[in-house]
This record gives sequence, C-alpha cells and structure tokens, in this order.
Amino acid sequence: MDGAGRELLLQGTEAPIGLGLEYAGTMFSTIRQRWNMNMVRLPASVARSEREPGYLVHVAELARRANQAGLFVILAAVEEGAALPTARTRTFWTKWAAYFKDSPLVGFDLFSEPRRTGAGWLAWHDAMQPLVDTIRAAGSRQVIFAMVYEDQFLLEGFGQPWYLAGGNIVYEVCPLNRFHATDTARDRAFGFLSERVPLMAAGWDPELARDSEECQSVPRGPLEAAALVRSHLAYFDRHRISWSASSFAPGKLIYSMNAMEGTELYQDTVCGTVDTPVQGMGLEVQMHQWGMTRQNLISVSAGSGGLEVTPGGIVNGYALVTNTPEGAAGWPLPTALGGVSLRITDAEGVERMAPLLYAGLGSISYLIDPDTAAGMAQVELIRPGSIEPGPEGCIQVVRVAPGFFTATMNSRGPVVGVAVQRGFAHPLSECDETGCRSVPVTIAADGSTRLYLYGTGFRNATGPLRATIGGHHIHIAEAGPQPDVPYNDRLVLEPGLELTGLGEEDLVFWAGARVSNVVRVHLH
Repeated sequence: MDGAGRELLLQGTEAPIGLGLEYAGTMFSTIRQRWNMNMVRLPASVARSEREPGYLVHVAELARRANQAGLFVILAAVEEGAALPTARTRTFWTKWAAYFKDSPLVGFDLFSEPRRTGAGWLAWHDAMQPLVDTIRAAGSRQVIFAMVYEDQFLLEGFGQPWYLAGGNIVYEVCPLNRFHATDTARDRAFGFLSERVPLMAAGWDPELARDSEECQSVPRGPLEAAALVRSHLAYFDRHRISWSASSFAPGKLIYSMNAMEGTELYQDTVCGTVDTPVQGMGLEVQMHQWGMTRQNLISVSAGSGGLEVTPGGIVNGYALVTNTPEGAAGWPLPTALGGVSLRITDAEGVERMAPLLYAGLGSISYLIDPDTAAGMAQVELIRPGSIEPGPEGCIQVVRVAPGFFTATMNSRGPVVGVAVQRGFAHPLSECDETGCRSVPVTIAADGSTRLYLYGTGFRNATGPLRATIGGHHIHIAEAGPQPDVPYNDRLVLEPGLELTGLGEEDLVFWAGARVSNVVRVHLH
C-alpha cells in the first residue's frame, strides 16, 4: 500500500550488478520516464560488502539517485555459490538493514535465487526467517521480499505453516518459460496464492542469447515469442502481482548503455547466437507499460522522455511516418510535412492540427497547441489519400512536464545549451563522427558564469524550482520561454565556485513535484 493506503503494484526491472555512478541517474530517469516503471532492483554482493569498505556507501548513493528519479528500490542480497542463506547473509543484513532503516523507499530482498537441492519448505523457512528477524531487529519496518525456490514447482505445496513472521512481506517467484507458459501452469505454481499474500514475479526473461533450456522452450517465431512475453504480463496484471522484468542491461531490455532503447523480437530465435542487434523483450515490456501496440503512434516528450506533455511543449512521436522526410523551414510552423499531418483531440473533444517541426521515416516532431485542455488526448497520424488508417496514440496533457534537449537526440546524455562568461559563449556539448560529449565549463572567479539549458515543458511552472548537479544545489537565475525561439523553454543556472572541479555529473531539475530527465554537464 502507498502512503495514502491505496494498493500499489511494483513494476520495474533490475539494474546490472556492479553498476557505477557515471550514468546511474540517466538510467534511473529512463526507467521511470521512458519505460513508465516505478521500481528498480539493485543486486548487492555479499562478498563485496565483506571486502570493500566503501561498497555500502556506493550502493546507498545508487539507491538515493533511484529514489530521486521516482523509483522504489529493492536491495537484493546476492551470495555467490550458496543454495540457501548462510551466516554471511545474516551479517550482511545486520549492517545493511541498520543503514537503510530510515529509508522508506527502499525494500529488502532477503536472498537471490535460493535452490531447492532436495530440501522442502521447512528448510526454506528456517533459512529465511532468521534474515527477517535480523532486519526487524535492526529497527527496519520496510517491505521485505522473500524469493522461493526457482524451479517448476515454485509455490506448490506452500501455505500457512511456512509463512514468514515479521509482517510486511512479499513472496517472490521466478516463473520459467519452459514450465509456466500457460495460465493453468501459472495458477498451479503461484497464482493460487495471489489472493492471500502479496506476490512478485521476477526472472521470467526468455534468455535468448543463451543456449539453455529456457531459450529452447521459447517459440521460435518473433510474433509467438512476443505473445508469450505479453501473456506473462497480462497474467500478472489480472492477478495483481508485482513484477521485475529482466535486467536493464545491454542484450537484455536495452541495446546499449548509450541509447538505452528497448530490444526487439525481430527474427526467428536461434538460441546461443548473439545477433546484431541482439534480440530481447524490451519493446514488448515498454509498450505494455504504455498500453500500446506496434501499430500505435508512440509519443515521447522531447525532454523528459515520458508521455506527459504540456500546452506549448514539443513532442517526438515514433511510428512509421513518411517515406519523404521533411523539416519545417521556419516560423510559423506548418501543419503538413512529408505528405502527413497530425490531428490532436484533447480531453474536451476539441480537434486541432498540430504544428510540425519534422516528419521522417520513423519519427515526427510536433507542438502541442497552447490552448489544449489538460487530460488524456488522442493523437492520429493522417496520410491524405490513403485508405489505411494511420497510427494512433495517446498523450497525457499536464501543465508542467520539464525536460531538456540532449546532443544525442534521445533525452539522455550531454545537454544542449551554452555557457556564457565575461561576454564569451561556448556550447555545453559537441558531436562529431565518433559521438557526442559534454564540453567542460571553467567557472569564472568573478561569478559571471551562466549556463543556458534548452528544453520544453516548464514555461508554465509556478511551484518551487530546484536544480542539482551531482547532488549539489545550483542557483536558478531564470526559467521560462526562450526569447528567440518561440517553442523552446530555457533554464539559466549560475554555478558557484564551490562546484569547481566537479567533473561531468548528472543535472536534475524540479518544477514543483515534477522532475526532468537527467542530463550531463561538465564543470571543470
């Protein structure tokens, strides 16, 4: 239950084990905003906790940045080589539970992937209960996640005698595609308990890059494999089961750490073969979270990367748009480009043709009319003369949805803007044939340095404004429309000398309770 007593389902993914801080903020904001998830699992190594004094602090900073991005965090204890928890796991939780006991947006996964090895439910209970007792003895009242044996039986035979004492406990299952691909099998293995105890499902990745039994059990055709993924998600939704999907790592849900775009099921599966690009279920999970299909027009804010947009703001839409790419020549913007138009019907039923900035092979950029009503709006791509209906989608129109443009054109990475000091200006980012990067900014001793960041979605902000770079607060000199570009917004920051030498770090901006995408700025 959330703070208002409403039922809350956790839907998220797992961060790669050993994740560094370099792009953590970018990853977490992408998970929250572009994938519409509310949770991330952070695997924590028991062995590293024993031998590295700074490991706990490092993971705590990851958790802080995930919470900052709007994600609930599950810390999962990983004890390599152990079938069930040992005294080392109890020692781990003695320290970690005490450290996080005052962090309400952090939960504890007792032990990752316990193995049955002939042992029954009594052995599982007797291994897990001491961990619960250890966490509660440390003063922690947070949610605890208890993973059951990972095999074809899952929760079969489980019941009241083996429930863990201590309260606030979610039981976690790992459905396997080779055993739990049908609703009947899911009912038998874990669904029967969904009305009695809170459940979470993890570990149901088809493992396409491995020549394993799991992969061999997945339908060979991409459409059939996609249908299997969607059937898992539909079952979890119907039975109010929380879930964690695969890993937010290259070759799993995403293609690479740079783009963080969802993997696709695009050709017949050959297990153990690493295709280029690698196949995966990322796009199916992402579309499920937005309630969309491959025939939809998926609109993603040019700044924040979500489906929330603002009147007067810029939106990027992804679909099969036009074979004749065309960009707007100037202001005022046209309502037709490349032989297509875009119709927006707002929450009050008013239809408007959207001003277009660009129409290309797989994307379209457009503006939301300033008079568009708040609420859910329908978006429809129109191809004059075509008998086939164009892709459709939906957007949530809100007053404020802050976001910044990035050099990589995907709402992540080096921010678009300029640094101005002593009358001279230089860009905050640059690109060439090798890629895009942040340009270092030396903070002037006379306090004249200003950073101008360009974006969308915050010209209507009236609540308190706040910005941080690498977790350090930075003074906001101005926030509003960009004077020389009618459809852009601009944020002006004044970094103090105390930020000298900070290096390249995450920049985050809040307009009231709304948080922007995380971008990169380099302070030299």
